[in-house]
Amino acid sequence: MNNSETKKKHSEAVKRGMKEAWSDTEKRQKYIEAFKKARKKYNYDGFREEFLSLVRETMFEMLGDRCVECNKDMRVNRPMPHHIDPELYRFGILGRRTVAYSWKEIVEEIEKCELRCIRCHRKIHTQLRRRSE
Repeated sequence: MNNSETKKKHSEAVKRGMKEAWSDTEKRQKYIEAFKKARKKYNYDGFREEFLSLVRETMFEMLGDRCVECNKDMRVNRPMPHHIDPELYRFGILGRRTVAYSWKEIVEEIEKCELRCIRCHRKIHTQLRRRSE
């Protein structure tokens, strides 16, 4: 048996196992209830909100609180950190997965950015897309 046949058999077995696990509605319901309890117990949503507000404040301290292009106040408008060099992009700073990174990684990512308002950010990405076409 060659490598591709082995991979195919493995993926079929995984699919069968997933179908069997999720076909049992009782198991699925228990999983969902356990997830909801854990989320409520650890107040995950509240933690994420607090964490992102801390990241936002740090971003304002490091990059200033005005758009580099139009000079709008970013504390009122929606701030959009723009990665100056797209090659160095690792993750979105104000995304919901930001909590998965260490504080050092977040600060390093902020250093690669400049602050723009949503309008200027869209304008620059539209220009980048047009150049690549």
